[in-house]
Amino acid sequence: MKLEIQKSKQVSKYQEELKKVAASAYNDVSALLPIEGVKIFIRHDPSSAIPELGVGGYSPDGDEIYVAVDASHPKFESFVIPNIYRTLLHEMHHTARWRGPGYGETLLEALVTEGLADHFELEITNNSPQPWDEALSAEQERALFDRAIEELNNNKYSHEDWFYGSEKRKIPRWTGYTLGFNIVGEYLRKNPDKKPSALYSCDARDIYGSHKG
Repeated sequence: MKLEIQKSKQVSKYQEELKKVAASAYNDVSALLPIEGVKIFIRHDPSSAIPELGVGGYSPDGDEIYVAVDASHPKFESFVIPNIYRTLLHEMHHTARWRGPGYGETLLEALVTEGLADHFELEITNNSPQPWDEALSAEQERALFDRAIEELNNNKYSHEDWFYGSEKRKIPRWTGYTLGFNIVGEYLRKNPDKKPSALYSCDARDIYGSHKG
């Protein structure tokens, strides 16, 4: 693992804490997934952080992870740092998947990739799901999944609409994350011998085959 922390007054005072949380996440994940040599970049960028958590992550490929934090958060050490750990677990699963089949080009592949990453995070932390995993009511989920079915194999789908929301299309924020979390969750319930850590390279269609929809 290579770690680069932005040299700025906002994050410099947390440099040691950030080194520790990155090393902890890497050690926990590398025992389960092939993420050797991953590069992690951490920067103060509140506009790219999830407001509810003070951190956001992005993995563009199988080699790099970008983490944006709000270092001005009043509870940075007690609240944001633990969320950085959870974010790194999620993004490192993406790293491993990128090195296999890739993130995916269709809506179905994106749903499964995100669902697997969040279930992997829970596999390690045994924590409660993230807010985006439970962003819909049961009624909303059924209705939106019916709409998603029409686009599952579309490689020109709008990632922005499905995962971050669209007022125009009446798609709530985080819909894709919730749908993906539930698709993967159903597969895991029907296959209790399987774990997300062992599914990083699986075919999205195999996971979807267990879905009741």
